[in-house]
Amino acid sequence: LTSNLPATLQLAMLGFALATLIAFALAALSRLPALHALRSLLQSVPALFISLPTFWLGIALIQLFSFQLRWIPVINPSPLQGLILPVITVAIPISAPLAQILLRSIDQVSTQPFVAVARAKGASQSRVLWRHVMRNALLPVLNVAGLLLGELIAGALITETVFGLSGIGQLTQQAVNNQDVAVLQAVVMISALAFVLINLLVDALMPLFDPRLQPIAGGSR
Repeated sequence: LTSNLPATLQLAMLGFALATLIAFALAALSRLPALHALRSLLQSVPALFISLPTFWLGIALIQLFSFQLRWIPVINPSPLQGLILPVITVAIPISAPLAQILLRSIDQVSTQPFVAVARAKGASQSRVLWRHVMRNALLPVLNVAGLLLGELIAGALITETVFGLSGIGQLTQQAVNNQDVAVLQAVVMISALAFVLINLLVDALMPLFDPRLQPIAGGSR
């Protein structure tokens, strides 16, 4: 179990990092007037993306990039090549919901009075965006990201089976085939513990973005 866990954590963390990058890129691009259609698309596709079966998406990516385009081998790939498609597979379902929530949060924060005050004081557009808007817009995104990361770990287990990666997913499949109840119980406990720890970490990070949540003298808030 301990030898399989690092591969699953690597896949989950890389997938979440890629999903976050995609979400920020989509949210930033959709705010451009020339890409108004992208904004409309982000308001409708997240439900479709998050409902995509991970195993189907992985098989579709293998068919497209490995067998048709022949860009990424799936037979005896290098360690880096072997991670590309699995990481994309786990990142796609959660990138669109993250982008949608981030975009809505940015739109809501941009209309707040403190943003208008910052602009009136002569702050540059980039400073207003990153110092005032983005810092406050990340609060709801962090809450949802914790839940989506827990879901991503579950998706990573299925993705490992599709791509033949030696992680917790492959171990789970072997335990099911061998009816090894002890291993299955350990996998369930680890998954539940990871979900709880992730959300505790999110709660611990919230005061860094919202000073109102930071403790003050006397223990009150």
